Amino acid sequence: MAQEQFAQTGPKVAIIGAGIVGVTTALRLKELGAYPIIIDAAPDAATATSAQNAAQLSFTSVDAVASPALMGLMPKILTGQSPSGKLSPLWVKDYFTWALRFLNEARTSQFEKNSLANLRLSLASKAVFQEWLDTYDFDFDYRTSGKVTLLGPNANFTAAQLWADQKKKLGAEIEVLDHEGVVRKEPTFIQFQGRCKGGIYSPGDAVGDARKFARAALRHLIETNSGEFLPNHKVLDVVMDQQEMRYLITDQGRVEADAFVICAGLQSVDLCARLGKSLPLAPMAGYSLSLPMGKAVPDLAITDSENKAVVTRLGDRIRYAGYADFVPHQRGISARRLNTFKAKLFERFPLVALDEGDLSPWMGFRPLTPNSLPVIGRLTQKNAYINTGHGMYGWVLSAGSADRVARQILSEVK
Repeated sequence: MAQEQFAQTGPKVAIIGAGIVGVTTALRLKELGAYPIIIDAAPDAATATSAQNAAQLSFTSVDAVASPALMGLMPKILTGQSPSGKLSPLWVKDYFTWALRFLNEARTSQFEKNSLANLRLSLASKAVFQEWLDTYDFDFDYRTSGKVTLLGPNANFTAAQLWADQKKKLGAEIEVLDHEGVVRKEPTFIQFQGRCKGGIYSPGDAVGDARKFARAALRHLIETNSGEFLPNHKVLDVVMDQQEMRYLITDQGRVEADAFVICAGLQSVDLCARLGKSLPLAPMAGYSLSLPMGKAVPDLAITDSENKAVVTRLGDRIRYAGYADFVPHQRGISARRLNTFKAKLFERFPLVALDEGDLSPWMGFRPLTPNSLPVIGRLTQKNAYINTGHGMYGWVLSAGSADRVARQILSEVK
């Protein structure tokens, strides 16, 4: 596709953070007439939480983390008997108030309210993604794969159907299948080494590499002169003039703009504190491996709900991702934790991948709010905005949240 040159007609907007949320925000701002400037301490886009995520664009599966089901697992998590979740005492000490809010959001009424709010944003995100697929030829291993979420042996089919019906009312394309129905949709499921009653099938869900998308979008902005990227720029402070942000101080100098958007994941907490905003974010660690394909590779994206993990065919590799560890932010992956994670893949899906070569082990700290809803909108300063806190749903919600914050900025900043 020929690269069209764009002329700046709207405000200059600085976006702090070059993860998938920051880059999609910049892309949408460009499309609506603004001139985005992306700032990041890293040398390229999507080097942290967006680097090797689950790669699933599961537009119908964005349920809140705080849920009655999770509370039912809490005894096992607290006693270390749950392989898919950990809760560190050090984490609880640092995030005690956040944890209390999280527990309050786990009530059935709150879980349903939060999950359906995320679903509305996710379906809006799907529409924006479709626009982008029709407009750009970004190479990011995208395909409309469909998805099945496996229901464990203790699953309540009646409850699953009622929940699916609520989602259908909002426009979600979703179907509850029995075990035989799952096998018909995905014949390789016959290899699954676990008990399963059935699954929730979403034919319109997709897969794609978030890092590849972010870097392709960034190249597009630069090559069309419709945006800038300032890599290796660590934001040190913000300079205010009354109730308006004037510029950022970075270790490479100042950055001026007409408006500013904080899309920096967990680092958003410190930046927002400088602006008088307390941001309710806590780190939730997840893991992934990228492995060679095995003998029985599913076409559908799969979520193993009992194991809190996903299996995705991404290009010529298998992306295995998941777990929810509430542990302090740290560097490096525990070898013991990684071995547990990998062993569970081959226990459940023995033929899906090969345990050889570079498995690209990865750990990311997802910025989670107590209610699992991202924080999107304007801060008290008239030209300062935020778009962060997407937790494990940064990839799938990125386009919708980008559209929401970009439209607000363009309506308020001239």
